[in-house]
Amino acid sequence: MKEKPIEAAKKFVEYYFPKAQAAMLAGSVARQEYNDNSDLNIIVITDEVDTPYRQSYAEFGWNIEAFVFNNKNYMDFFEKDARRKRPSLPNMILESIILKDNQIINIMEKQAKSLLKKGPEELTLDEIRDFRYEITNLLDDFEGEEDYFKNLFTVSELIEKLKQFTLLVNGYWDSKGKYNAKALKNFDEQIADIFLMAMEEYYKNENKDVLISLTNDILNIKGGKLFEGYRKG
Repeated sequence: MKEKPIEAAKKFVEYYFPKAQAAMLAGSVARQEYNDNSDLNIIVITDEVDTPYRQSYAEFGWNIEAFVFNNKNYMDFFEKDARRKRPSLPNMILESIILKDNQIINIMEKQAKSLLKKGPEELTLDEIRDFRYEITNLLDDFEGEEDYFKNLFTVSELIEKLKQFTLLVNGYWDSKGKYNAKALKNFDEQIADIFLMAMEEYYKNENKDVLISLTNDILNIKGGKLFEGYRKG
């Protein structure tokens, strides 16, 4: 029998991590966006571990992902998220529902807010050139290829690169997977709508024009297409 999500999460923590100093329920359940296929994402802080880990469980009618840290090494993941410009753990903490707390979560929330407020490090000139070159190559492949099946894979890569470049060059954190839609909307709802239109026009109608136009507009923000003279290594 599938229990209610918060009750299931509390029972899980009590059963598997009874000595935990803190536990939080994150993800779609915490955001009230869950469905029948959602799992429970639970962050656990316990002094019983030296090395952080992630483990999957099936308990209380739910698939459960546990992210386990002690009260110091979670900061290593904050720093890792900052370096890759995608703050997954800080976002999870700030969106979470508290399951258990021994005066730790308030500190974690302040640290998460501080990191998010700073924003990602500004892209270097070399990073901008890398993006321009990679996007140019993908755009050229897309424009020149007539095979729809091949283009599906190119479009997937191109959209990901365009999303990353758009967010990072404007000082916004990167995101991943289904959270890309929210990240783009938080940046600019009109731009998000154009991304959606570009994908729909190609996937539904095999019309390349909107995506080509979007790609060129984004490239032109930082100098346009780049191929000749690009060097790396």
